[in-house]
Amino acid sequence: MEKDRSAKTFKGNRFKFLLPSVVCKIFNFGKDEVREVRKDYCHNAMSVDALFGIVVGFVIVFYVVKDFIAYGDGHWAHLASEPTTTAAEAVFLFGAIFAQVHVLLGKFLKKTRPVLNRIANDAFVLFLLVGMLLYFVDDAAKGELSKSKTISPSILWMAAMCICPIAYFEDEIIISLLIGGSVIGTALGLNQIYGVNEIHQYVLAGLAYIFISFVFHSILFYVAVQKYYVNHQNEKLLISSNYDPLTYCWNRNGLRTFLSTNDRTINERTRGVVIFDIDFFKQFNDNHSHLDGDRVLREVTHATKELLDKEDYKLIRWGGDEFVLFLNVADENELLAKMDSVRAKIFELKLSNIEEQISISMGGVVVPPGTKFDFKRAFAEADKQLYLAKEGGRNCCYVNGRKA
Repeated sequence: MEKDRSAKTFKGNRFKFLLPSVVCKIFNFGKDEVREVRKDYCHNAMSVDALFGIVVGFVIVFYVVKDFIAYGDGHWAHLASEPTTTAAEAVFLFGAIFAQVHVLLGKFLKKTRPVLNRIANDAFVLFLLVGMLLYFVDDAAKGELSKSKTISPSILWMAAMCICPIAYFEDEIIISLLIGGSVIGTALGLNQIYGVNEIHQYVLAGLAYIFISFVFHSILFYVAVQKYYVNHQNEKLLISSNYDPLTYCWNRNGLRTFLSTNDRTINERTRGVVIFDIDFFKQFNDNHSHLDGDRVLREVTHATKELLDKEDYKLIRWGGDEFVLFLNVADENELLAKMDSVRAKIFELKLSNIEEQISISMGGVVVPPGTKFDFKRAFAEADKQLYLAKEGGRNCCYVNGRKA
């Protein structure tokens, strides 16, 4: 239903989906969802920065090597004679290295820092902007601003087409206006100082950048939000299909998912498979109500999870009041001891309005390491041990014919 409502809202807003705040409203996102989308989007933006930084770095290195070959021993003198060009190359190269170092540090530390990524994104854009404007000034001083062979137009259009996706949320309009406005303002200023006549291409480029940057960013942000929404819905469906809504344990479908990668595999550790049910569970429904019966089921599973909180375990609601429990143990003695601790904890439960004592009967089997984990076989053996517990008076545990 949510998806249909979102589609209807989208249709009604038409081009308003280009505004990030409207997009969040379309998909009914709260603060947590927006924060997660921004975190993911910012991380991806920094990856785009790093890739573009490699391109910029190679372009600058190419020009440096080209000059070095052309001027030979006089290369350093040539650099000193053109300080503006040298400064522009240094800024571009530093920006490219900065992006790579930031991404590598993030991978090394294995942490995603959205705020730091956001600052790095904007810093990288500003490095390119400063380098680009320095080239403008240098070309204008040489009277080469209108020549297509200069690096300025190529850098400008590379920036216009590639930088747009990396502008970030609230900064996006500011960065777009800053870059576009700087291009236009610099071109107009250079025209006044150096009398450059053919500046229309730079004015048009600045205006185009503002528009392209905003549209590209907005579309990519909309795609990012939509992707998160779809993934989130799939996650909800996965949880609802694999988990029991009453006890928040795995259900049979969740067990089937688990067994698809574990059944018939060689055990690396000793594994215990346990089946247990609530003794005389029908009395809670008959003597009180089905709501009270549900409360007993929830309290039993809560007590089991609470006791095994620090353990490596899987708890599955098999059906009704029957449960399956997987435990990693050292041996048969440890499995029996853990089963008895679960039984004892549940036996201590006291529920308001329910005077009957709550107890469980448990049957378990040990699957040793180095053997194949065959769930059906283990389940059948654990089920036999459960019947031994019932015949033995209930409220007890059996493993391999041994009673705790």
